[in-house]
Order: sequence, then C-alpha cells, then structure tokens
Amino acid sequence: MEVLDAALQDSADEMVVDILKALERLGNGAGIKRLGYLMEALGYETSAIARPLTTGFPLLDPALGANGSRSSEWGLIVNADISA
Repeated sequence: MEVLDAALQDSADEMVVDILKALERLGNGAGIKRLGYLMEALGYETSAIARPLTTGFPLLDPALGANGSRSSEWGLIVNADISA
C-alpha cells in the first residue's frame, strides 16, 4: 500500500488513467476493481472509474484463500488486510 500511495502522490491523474486504459484494453475487469478498491482505501478519488464493472467477485489478493468479506461497491472479495 505504501508503494501504491507514493506512486499515486507523484503522478496520480496521468498514471491512473494510463493504467485504467491498459486494463480496459486487456479486458481485465478484476484489475480495475482491485485498483479502484485500493485507491479508495487510500483516500483517492475514484469517480473516474466507470461503473458498473464486470460481473463476479474476484479476490482482492488472488494469492490468498477465498475467505473474506464482500465489497458490493467494488465487486471484490476482500481477502487481505490492507491496513498499513
């Protein structure tokens, strides 16, 4: 989270737009959900991220098990503690 926060502080608008465009081009809806969720958790504006997003509830951290709460706003299973 610290790395993402630092990167967003340096060039938030331009970088986020580039990442979102790349994720859309790749058809990676789960990636868009994850980025939006993490940005919101860090206190960044997320209104530019179009909703509704893809269907389904991917894992916030695919490397971890599926246990966790559901974020209905972002369509994710929050299976990782992101508090710093």
